[in-house]
Amino acid sequence: QGSRGAFIYDGRHYSFVPAIKAGDVVDTTAAGDAFTAAMTLKYLENSGEITTAVKYGVAAGAITVSRRGAAQAIPTAEEVEALLLSGGR
Repeated sequence: QGSRGAFIYDGRHYSFVPAIKAGDVVDTTAAGDAFTAAMTLKYLENSGEITTAVKYGVAAGAITVSRRGAAQAIPTAEEVEALLLSGGR
C-alpha cells in the first residue's frame, strides 16, 4: 500500500505493517520488486513467519524509494537491518 505500509492476510487473520521512512521519496522505480524480493527472502529464512518478512520488505522498499534508479537503488541486507533497528527516520 505504498506510503501507508502493507496489509497482511494469512487466510485466517488480517494485520497491518505501517510504513517506515528512510528518507525523502525520490523515485518509486523498483520499490515493489525490492519489497517482494526482501519479503520472500526473510519469509524463507524464518520458516514462513509472515509479519517479520513483511516488515523486512517494507524497510527494503522504503530505502529503495529514497534513491534514484532501479538496480542501484536496491539496499543491502545490512542497510535494511540498520533501518529496522533505527525504527526509520
